[in-house]
Amino acid sequence: MPKQSTNVVREEKKRPRNPLAPVFGLFIVVSLAAAAYFAAQLIIPEVQQLRSIYVIETVNASGAREISIKPQGLLIVGGFLWLVMLSVAYALVAIIAGPSRRDLENKRKLPPKKTVPRDLSDW
Repeated sequence: MPKQSTNVVREEKKRPRNPLAPVFGLFIVVSLAAAAYFAAQLIIPEVQQLRSIYVIETVNASGAREISIKPQGLLIVGGFLWLVMLSVAYALVAIIAGPSRRDLENKRKLPPKKTVPRDLSDW
């Protein structure tokens, strides 16, 4: 009688999770949004293409120039910066965390490939 193979998966031990983990994630998202908003205020006047679209220059009564940034410019550029910073943070967390233990334990190794030398004299 042939030997039957069984796929037995060991149950993962449940570790208690930190109840504050979602709060930390929300804190990171909000802090990156604030950083992106303030970075957008610094970047928009410096980049010529953004300056021509989102910056309004006026001259006040004393003759000094005043620069104001349109709110939609701050939202667009800040939102783009926020997405970039969030994706970098997500990638760093994924790299640091690595694969889960369950994935490593359940990963099946392929048997070694057996090659049979062929006799080419028949050709």
